[in-house]
Amino acid sequence: MRPYRLSLLHIDRRRKETVSAKQLSRRSLLQMVGGGALAALLGSCQPKVVEKVVKETVEVEKLVKETVEVEKEIEKVVEVTAPPVKKERIKEVLTWYWDFTDWDKTLEMDPKPEGFEHAKWLKENFEERGWKLLGENHGWPLREPFLLTLAAGNPPDVLPGEGFVHEFATLGVFAECPNINPDDFVRGCIAGAVMRDKVYGVPEYTTSYALEVNTLVADELGIDPKPPKNWDELLTNSRMAKEKGNGEIFGYTVWGPIPKDLYGIMLIAAPLILRAEGPMGTDDGMTPSFNAIGAAKGYELLRQLCKTSDPDVTFGGQGGAFSAALWNDKALYHLESILGVGKLHGCDHTFHTPIPVCEAASCARRNMVGANLFLSPVSAGKNPEGGVAFCEFMGELETQWQVPRLYGHRLPTLKAVLEDPKVTGSDGYARLGIEEAAAVHAEILLNEETHPVPPWPVNADRIWKMWQEGFGRILLEDVSVQEVLDEIQAEAERLLTA
Repeated sequence: MRPYRLSLLHIDRRRKETVSAKQLSRRSLLQMVGGGALAALLGSCQPKVVEKVVKETVEVEKLVKETVEVEKEIEKVVEVTAPPVKKERIKEVLTWYWDFTDWDKTLEMDPKPEGFEHAKWLKENFEERGWKLLGENHGWPLREPFLLTLAAGNPPDVLPGEGFVHEFATLGVFAECPNINPDDFVRGCIAGAVMRDKVYGVPEYTTSYALEVNTLVADELGIDPKPPKNWDELLTNSRMAKEKGNGEIFGYTVWGPIPKDLYGIMLIAAPLILRAEGPMGTDDGMTPSFNAIGAAKGYELLRQLCKTSDPDVTFGGQGGAFSAALWNDKALYHLESILGVGKLHGCDHTFHTPIPVCEAASCARRNMVGANLFLSPVSAGKNPEGGVAFCEFMGELETQWQVPRLYGHRLPTLKAVLEDPKVTGSDGYARLGIEEAAAVHAEILLNEETHPVPPWPVNADRIWKMWQEGFGRILLEDVSVQEVLDEIQAEAERLLTA
């Protein structure tokens, strides 16, 4: 800005005379001080205050001096750089969690009223934080559909899953949940999402496995309905039920290999195998241990129990028929999760009890978690920040309490909720009449050594398909259990390094 200079018509440099304001026109005076008034206004935010009052009689030299000073003040204002405009965060968070598809209607996959209330609570409370939650239903399992949308460059922000968190975390597809402490959760529930001490998913809900007993069948066949004390008693009672059932009632229902279900069969078999030996692999999924010393004992028990099972159910290929055999009073025992309490399926004469333990030195109270739903933020999504925020929200104390209060037939994964003595009497369990079963499963989660489905980082589906084929041979063929397990182990090691 150039300084305002008075016309020589008004200034005689040879004489320092005072020029009266009356001798200048009002317009000329305003022109002389107008620039200074504007500068004073712009500079009002600065520590230096520019005098705005000009006396009626003004010395020309003083006015010029003030004009120069005002010019400097304006230069200071011009030098100030405006702060960068903060970009508004993306509000929408897209998840493939089916509960939020038509969330305001009764859920098709879970037509219980508590499903609606649970989804409503989650959506409303998360959106109070400034996000908008969107849901899409892509069925189950989600691994293949997710790979397709990932390749197309249009993945969701949050992906539900169970056994493949490490696979996608290894590929860099999942983002870390930095504010989640794994020690706050049941170890078996969170372990499948922890890789190199970083958490890539939050388990919303879970279940353990227990032995379900049909007391009506036991009474009809003259068998003690009390929980069997050990594996010998379990097998003896199952054989007795098969013998006395005359082809109409069976003992222990074993679920055999079904190509369409890679995980369900393994989840039902695993608790007995784990009780005989350690898990099928390390909890980080890096090392398989299918042929660990002692594991064969669990497979051998399943082979003998299979002989007391209805073959049409075991090998019929229908997952629903497996549980229905006991609920329809056609079997004495089977393993079940909290999703499969008899009362939920019109059978009120069954109860859940911890699975008996074998007596070998390697035997221990071990269990596998199932229906263990992880929610993982997708780093390649449009809104990874929102994805992380939603996943971490699902692990908060108040959010976890909504599982027993509103959802009902699932268990929370946060230890602080499970350890509260009031949890198993919550409204969700009471409404369904399954408080006793909820107490059994809560005790199992807190006091047994729980493990996740081993989260193989590569070739997970191929490993479980290969395992299922070997399991089928053990049940159907007169082969050495240990030799089959050795073959499974060798192939798993090859697939993990392929």
